[in-house]
Amino acid sequence: RRCGPGIRASCYALHCGRRQYLHDDFGEVKLKAGLVAEPPVQLWPTIIRRCPVPEDVERLLAELEQKD
Repeated sequence: RRCGPGIRASCYALHCGRRQYLHDDFGEVKLKAGLVAEPPVQLWPTIIRRCPVPEDVERLLAELEQKD
């Protein structure tokens, strides 16, 4: 969403203007229960991949695993 003077008048973010370009309308986001229960990648308490991930994400996950 665009953020700036005169644009925010129609903004329905919870904290409009507190941080530019952050539209915190989390009440509007609807996720399937299965996605919340078993996300594609779990980071904590251990890293679990439930599907193939892009190369850049895989490199990041590998770095995180080495730090443990």
